[in-house]
Amino acid sequence: YFPLGEFESARSHWQQAFEIRRKELGPDNRKTLRSAANLFTALRALGRMNEADALGSDTLARQRRVLPPTDSDTVESMNDLAMLRRAQGRYTEAESLYKEAIGIREKTLGPDRPETITLLGNLGVVYRYEGKLDEAVALETDTLARRERVLGPEHPDTLASRHYLALLELDRGHYAEARRAAAEVVALRSRVLGPDNPETLASKNILASALRDTGRTAEAETLCAEVLKAHSRELGPDHPGTLLLMNNLGSIQLQEGKFATAETLLRDAVERDSRVVGPKSQTTVQALWLLGRAYLGEGKLDEAEATAASDCEMAERAGGPTDFHTARAMELQGRIFLRGGRFEQAEQVLRQSLKIRKVPVSESWETAAVQSCLGEALLGLGRYPEAEPLLIEARDRLAKSAAKIPAGSQSEITDANVRLIRLYTAWGKPDKAAVWKSLAK
Repeated sequence: YFPLGEFESARSHWQQAFEIRRKELGPDNRKTLRSAANLFTALRALGRMNEADALGSDTLARQRRVLPPTDSDTVESMNDLAMLRRAQGRYTEAESLYKEAIGIREKTLGPDRPETITLLGNLGVVYRYEGKLDEAVALETDTLARRERVLGPEHPDTLASRHYLALLELDRGHYAEARRAAAEVVALRSRVLGPDNPETLASKNILASALRDTGRTAEAETLCAEVLKAHSRELGPDHPGTLLLMNNLGSIQLQEGKFATAETLLRDAVERDSRVVGPKSQTTVQALWLLGRAYLGEGKLDEAEATAASDCEMAERAGGPTDFHTARAMELQGRIFLRGGRFEQAEQVLRQSLKIRKVPVSESWETAAVQSCLGEALLGLGRYPEAEPLLIEARDRLAKSAAKIPAGSQSEITDANVRLIRLYTAWGKPDKAAVWKSLAK
């Protein structure tokens, strides 16, 4: 059931096996602990994070107590619990668990064993979530070199490293390089694994994202729609990977300004996500956020506000009050309030969003975009001296980051200029407004 994405069915069977073994063999028996580890995997996939956390922590503690310190089952539980910590936004703990597991694998199996290399790749994923993109690239490049040496250049694991490096280039804002790397991986995986293999489809999805972020949205939509159709046919319409693809296609349609089309798709995605992977899943949180943006694009402010509030609540439940997705949901709320002229409410949630974001304005165009929105809220409240430095700093960072801003978000620079023109016009400083008008041209 689990490989088919039927997580609740898998959970039910693993729950029964765990309870039987715990009763018959005892809670510390190796077989019982393996059943607990399986149940943990299902709970995590269902987004039942608190239950998974309690079970996974207890299982690892028992394994540490009753099994040898270098036991393979214990290392697997470290890896599984680290994946949960990553999903919870507890990156420092995840990093520590991975490093401990890598140390054991290197000692017992050696640095070039596939099991060791896999853990290195997982640590690189944590670095990505922490925003340590350069470290993630360096580690994944090392992982790729080891896999090419040990497994060969066309082994599926080697191709997985190439896939992940393409994704990292996308994250770093190297959109043309990401597009090139993704196209190479798609060609390799199509030949080695087949064009409709789920791994090939995942690489095609990255290529679609790279096409989107380089402004080739028509190509991106066509490719993503094809991938979604193939994935649904191969693995089913409710498979978690299919649901992720629905989100990506919706994001492309939003960039194209097809808000009504995106709304229809994303409403379906939210319903399926809530039913299949649960309301606390990051996939559900992402779908809600995108749906809120679709409503905002259509000018349906009441629906947008309700959806953004749900997104914020779900994001906080899934990742906690300081999670990136929570900050992003608050940003969406702020933009909706700005559109409706509700500047006091916009100021409140935008300040919260900025407080949560760990990357400062000086290092992130996304943080700068939120700060520019905050400046707009202060402008709307007539607090011009407070708005001015925020708007200027945000606009400067956005302009300097232009090469790393995806095509669909380039309008943030224009919006920042417009806000400064509006500020100085409202403030009675036409000379300064004229300066920003000339810069906008």
